[in-house]
Amino acid sequence: MPTVSELVRDVLASVATDATGVAAAKWIDNRYQEMVGKVKFRSLRSIGELQLPKVVGNDDDDTVTTTRDSTAVSGTSTTWETTPTTSPGAYWYFKASSAWYNISSVTDNTNLVLTTAFSEDAVSAGTYKIVKRYHPLASTARRLGSFMLTRLFKELQSVSETELNLIAPGRILTDNIPNYVALSGHDASDYLQVEIYPPPKLSEIIHYIYWKIPSTLSLGTTLPLMIDPYTLKEGVLVDLYRFEKAAALRAGNVEIAGHWGNEEARQRTIWRKVINDAIRSDRGVDDITMILDMISNRRGRYDGDITTAREDRLINWNG
Repeated sequence: MPTVSELVRDVLASVATDATGVAAAKWIDNRYQEMVGKVKFRSLRSIGELQLPKVVGNDDDDTVTTTRDSTAVSGTSTTWETTPTTSPGAYWYFKASSAWYNISSVTDNTNLVLTTAFSEDAVSAGTYKIVKRYHPLASTARRLGSFMLTRLFKELQSVSETELNLIAPGRILTDNIPNYVALSGHDASDYLQVEIYPPPKLSEIIHYIYWKIPSTLSLGTTLPLMIDPYTLKEGVLVDLYRFEKAAALRAGNVEIAGHWGNEEARQRTIWRKVINDAIRSDRGVDDITMILDMISNRRGRYDGDITTAREDRLINWNG
């Protein structure tokens, strides 16, 4: 496969220039990052998996006691030492009345500590819920596609965090089938994270599509398989012509600078066309089909409940 060094030599040979190979290699990386930022290349697409833990606090004999302005919560018949987990990025939340409170730590099976003090009327031997509200995604995830509740062959509705706040401002529902997924910034490790609502009564598996963070290109690396060298060259020539324009201006050669300015503008148009062509040509299967291909036992058969006529046809299709 062609290397960055080979493309550098090709670019610099296009013009009698004083530009260095190091500069040209950086231009190549910049144009590559620009292209993959606009085109969801199939080679960067991957499937991730999330396990949604069940809601804690389903048993009738589980109760809690806490008071206003206290961060301490004590439980009866609880088993908090194993669930919830409060490691960094776990994002478990506690609710005994109206509001949700982030859990700071778990002392033992019957005692936990909230991040902020309980700010409602005291609760004595009351019911409660604990849910994992946020879920970190794959460390290499940069852009997201579809999310699917695997057991039910159900695609979640992707909404913004603002939309989810309008749909469910109090996050009242628990013990239900997840319907929504919202991107919720980054976790403590700077990974993308999502909120999935409502949280499930029993543990569930979510599969999702994401596009990986592209690697950085340098002089010693091989060009990615999905990128043809000539496409990057068209973008790098924009930078080379800009370099020559600046050099001519520094030397006081206004006419020559104007020539390179015209070449730069023309080349920019060519580069935009190259990116648009890449967008049109890079076509793959849709996200849900890709997930189903991964989890299917064989063509047309999937694990999970039949909930629509389409699924019934897929399950019973003998073609």
